[in-house]
Amino acid sequence: MGRLLKFTKAFLADREDGGFSIAALVMLPVFFLFMAAPINVLNVMTHKERYQGFVDTLAYTALHEAFDQDNSIADVKQKVLDTTSSFENSADMLAAITPQDIIFGVWDEDTRSFTPQNNSRKAVRIELDFAKVNSNPISDLFYSFVDNPQRDLKVVSYASTYRPNCFRNGLIALKTLVLKNDTNVGEGVCLHGLSKVIVYSGGSFAENSEVAVLTEDHLDGSYASNPGLEEAVETGRKHIALLSQIGNVYNDLNSQTKTEFTPSYITTEKVLKLGPRVVQPHRFTAGRIHYRRCKNGRRMKFERGKYENFVLISPNCAFTFAGGVTLTNVMIVTQNNWAQSFFSFNRLALGKQNDCADGNGAVLMSKGGAYLSAGLFAVGSQIISNTKIFVESGGSKRNVIKGSSLLSKGDIVLGAKNDITSCKNDGTNEILEVDYFKLAH
Repeated sequence: MGRLLKFTKAFLADREDGGFSIAALVMLPVFFLFMAAPINVLNVMTHKERYQGFVDTLAYTALHEAFDQDNSIADVKQKVLDTTSSFENSADMLAAITPQDIIFGVWDEDTRSFTPQNNSRKAVRIELDFAKVNSNPISDLFYSFVDNPQRDLKVVSYASTYRPNCFRNGLIALKTLVLKNDTNVGEGVCLHGLSKVIVYSGGSFAENSEVAVLTEDHLDGSYASNPGLEEAVETGRKHIALLSQIGNVYNDLNSQTKTEFTPSYITTEKVLKLGPRVVQPHRFTAGRIHYRRCKNGRRMKFERGKYENFVLISPNCAFTFAGGVTLTNVMIVTQNNWAQSFFSFNRLALGKQNDCADGNGAVLMSKGGAYLSAGLFAVGSQIISNTKIFVESGGSKRNVIKGSSLLSKGDIVLGAKNDITSCKNDGTNEILEVDYFKLAH
């Protein structure tokens, strides 16, 4: 109150008309406070918005640095502090945060709550304290009338890793996605073509399916001949981080140590060299990782049969699948970059018809493309390509893509007669995934 009393005493001393001075004593402070209140609210909001942006950036930085397992948690915290020093008002920022204000843990999306957890790298809580005790309070116009021109401010950010459903139940092309006649899309399925989405006639789109395009101008399809398509359309883009990880996945599987990319059905990480160019199921050892290098221009061929419980990696092989091939709990990763790194003569089966039970799927990953000339049956499975994925119609049989994902840096083209459905809005747990980051508050 000191500053306010000094003001009113000075005002009274300068006036001979006591009546006017008393009115001024009553009204002017009220007027000033009335005018200062909204200005002060705007001032506090401006500070909070700016510092919230800073702390959100720090939360992203923390998760990004923690993603590299070579960084200790102490290293991560130091890198966050180093980032803080580059911000505007860096002295105040550095005073606002200590290593103890950076807490790692887990985020529960259902309850919207954060729980600290030692050694977790899945979520982080960061707090910035602008306070008189830290010598970095914010200015306060309102309280300056009562001899307290500063106030404390606290801003908090939560960030969490997550794995998008689109990459478990969806077709994502960074160029054009083409769905030919009679394509039925179920609930929980996500479709995206960054350049364009082309939908032929005779299809249907269930409630809570999504067709993502940059703008509606990037969609070529009739709403009238594809019920549900109009309601399914969303605008936006999808970023497939996994496409930049093909080399890392190959190297990790070849490292003879267990990594986040090693499937659970691999029991021994030591890599076995595979001899024959044409293989049958008995050539593979269950629970093991196999390695095969091909001569220039040569392909490795899978003969008819059921292949189970192994990983195959190659620095250069392309692969051909004969009719009657089924892959279950199988992962094939090749750095071959041909347009047809994976080619099938007949309908290729990935996974089992098991109502999406965990496991039992298959993963095909290549720096090249995939050409499945006679249809696809895929449950809980994945095809990842740096170029085009083409799935032709399977004759009288429909293409079945259930709880599976096709991810391409190029185009994805599906022939006619497709049933694309989700696994209860989730996929299975043996596909390749990488973490994405999001703010959780």
